[in-house]
Amino acid sequence: MVARNFSIVLLFAALLCASVSLWTPTASAVTQKSPKRPTEPPKLRSLPPSHMPVREPVLLELFTSQGCSSCPRADGLLRKLLRHPDLGAHVVPIALHVDYWDGLGWKDRFSDKRWSERQRAYASKRSRTQVKTPSAILNGHRLVPAHRVGLLLSAVQRLLSEKRAGRIEIAVQDAKLAVRVSINAYLRRTVKGRMVNVMVALYEDGLITQVMRGENEGRKLRNDRVVRYMEVVD
Repeated sequence: MVARNFSIVLLFAALLCASVSLWTPTASAVTQKSPKRPTEPPKLRSLPPSHMPVREPVLLELFTSQGCSSCPRADGLLRKLLRHPDLGAHVVPIALHVDYWDGLGWKDRFSDKRWSERQRAYASKRSRTQVKTPSAILNGHRLVPAHRVGLLLSAVQRLLSEKRAGRIEIAVQDAKLAVRVSINAYLRRTVKGRMVNVMVALYEDGLITQVMRGENEGRKLRNDRVVRYMEVVD
């Protein structure tokens, strides 16, 4: 039995969607077999303090699946980011497990069609019909292949240097049977033609799964920052 340790992350869409620009990776599509890859995540180099200005965190949405042989490496990279001495305080990573791998040998117990639809919505902004894993969306508009460390770090650094369209402030009060969250969000400038939403995501860490079939057959996978719930706050 896995201890259920839920955490909350707040997403301010106005800060993320000032522009929409997707890049399609050249990795194989979900319908193709991916080569077996080691699960050990790549090492992340430290960055000079001058390259890491104090900014609002960068949101990283990782689209992943337990049925994809390339995804455990990206899942490991997510954990590396959380512990990174420079990036750990600047990146807010969440893992969205898609369901379009579920019919290809192994059903991911964390998959949700809503996350597949969210990924397709990002792709449709550029009239793309194909979605792939693992892939990451940074701040709601920049798509990068999640296994390419150098490209991911460079994208994060560029986003940290950008001024956000708004800001969000939160206060969390832990009650006996509930968590009370107070939110104050405001815009620094006008965001024309964009919808402004405040979203709440509930995620879970330290989830272990023994995979019995599919591309990851025989592997024991650890998943962190697994989003179990997300919705727009009224």
